[in-house]
Order: sequence, then structure tokens, then C-alpha cells
Amino acid sequence: MKRLLATLSFAFVVAASLPSFAANETNELSADQLTDQVISSYAEAAEQVVSMSKDYQSKLESIRSEEKAKALMAQTQKEMAQAIEATGLTVEEYNAVFRQAREDKELQKKISNMLNE
Repeated sequence: MKRLLATLSFAFVVAASLPSFAANETNELSADQLTDQVISSYAEAAEQVVSMSKDYQSKLESIRSEEKAKALMAQTQKEMAQAIEATGLTVEEYNAVFRQAREDKELQKKISNMLNE
């Protein structure tokens, strides 16, 4: 479970830098909105975001120019947002699921099960 939270935390921190994140930071999804499909989409998106984050970090290590680093960050953020949206979620929904999973052990368990499938 600690690994799941670490992975999700990493995915959240990275996605948190996306431009649309700040718009509705406190919105939560109701129980009706938090369907198995939403949770499945979240798990899929989280895996992609973590993978992109690791790729970004490895590329960033070889960049010496601040300008190139900023360009890489902007491109990575765009790709992350596209990956999240390709699962059917908005970035805000993605972050809302993460925030709820931090507090809800049952939701953490569902996400963990989907990540392990």
C-alpha cells in the first residue's frame, strides 16, 4: 500500500503542475461520479503519468539550458494532460480522484487492485 501511495503521490505532484490544475482544486467527485470506470481510467492515467514523469526526469538530467528545460517541461505537461484526457478524465477529475484516494482506504484498495491487474 505504501508503494501505491508513493506512486500516486508522484503522479499527483507531476500532474499538479499542469496548467488546468488550479482551476477547481477543491472539487471532489460524489459517490455517484466515482464509478468503477472513473477509477479504472484514473489507474490507467496514473500509470502513464508516472511513466512520463520518469522519462522527463531522465531527459532533464542531460539538459544544461534553462530554456530547453522549460521547453521540455511544457511539452511533458502537454503530453500528460493529453494522456489523462485520452482515458476520458479531465485533469481536474484525475486530481480529485487522487485527493479522495489519500483519505479513502477503500478507494485506495480499488485503485491498487486495478493497477495490479
